[in-house]
Amino acid sequence: MKKVLLVEDTVALAAEIADILLMENYDVTTTSSPTEGLSILNHLSPDLIITDLLMKEMDGFEFISELRKNDKFQKTPVIILSANATEDALKKGIEIGANLFIKKPCDGLHLIQSIEMLLKGNSNTE
Repeated sequence: MKKVLLVEDTVALAAEIADILLMENYDVTTTSSPTEGLSILNHLSPDLIITDLLMKEMDGFEFISELRKNDKFQKTPVIILSANATEDALKKGIEIGANLFIKKPCDGLHLIQSIEMLLKGNSNTE
């Protein structure tokens, strides 16, 4: 079973995404805190990470930058899921190491297809 770490500070959205992933047999760990997300990475060792951009204690860009400093997570696929889908945000996300940027709200099927694509070793931007 593939493990997904979901870092999303909107509780209802996190629950909705977690439900979608659970229905597709992913092992999902959710946190609303990027700091907590970073601290649980080592014992969790997720196969894929989904993060929001706009969060209180640290934004998604900072979270990804910190994540990529750890050699263990250099190649772990990261999806940014954000309503802030400007061209600048997309460019910055890819530059700091995100594999895919999906605009909120997103379709559950599109999210699952994107996850499956990344877990097969492909990457793309939207």
